[in-house]
Amino acid sequence: DGGATKIFVEQNMQFDDDVRIRLGSGADLELYHDGSDSFITESGTGDLKISSSSIIMLKPGLGEFLAKFIPDGAVELYHDGSKKFETTAAGVTVGGSVTATDYRSSGHINLSSGDSWVFRSASGNHQRFQVTSSGDVRLNATTKLYLDGGANTYITESSADNIKFFTGGTEALLLDNSQNATFAGTVTGTTLTGTSLDVN
Repeated sequence: DGGATKIFVEQNMQFDDDVRIRLGSGADLELYHDGSDSFITESGTGDLKISSSSIIMLKPGLGEFLAKFIPDGAVELYHDGSKKFETTAAGVTVGGSVTATDYRSSGHINLSSGDSWVFRSASGNHQRFQVTSSGDVRLNATTKLYLDGGANTYITESSADNIKFFTGGTEALLLDNSQNATFAGTVTGTTLTGTSLDVN
């Protein structure tokens, strides 16, 4: 009735299924159980805000954590009781692998000291190339390095220490592990110094 009367409850209050506790002049906030699930519903124009002077924890019963929200600190997400995601002052920390259908960045990708990044194919989980902790890029033996976005101009390792150059989809040059070069086309305008050229 708008009065200042307080109601003190010293015993449990039990509400039957679908009986709702409504709060607010417009009954904007509702708490109820429908016989299967429990609901906290904010139907007004404002937000549903949950605050605490300490850590906010989400967990099923007394079981393992689902999430933690730490004031002035991290947000932690868990999978089967194991922490997998945490926000930090510098960004985020992920415990485990990350699977994404797409990744785009407007900044830099920084490798931690002693770490390397391995890029794998979407199907078969095959390694395609690796960026090592020293900054080296290693291509899988079957991976092609395409130039200028063309589909027919690329470099590939045909076998151990053998490199092939393709132009127009056709092999143009082979450099083998004995430092021999085999050209598929005509060599013109070449000057050789300090070696010999044998023509068969």
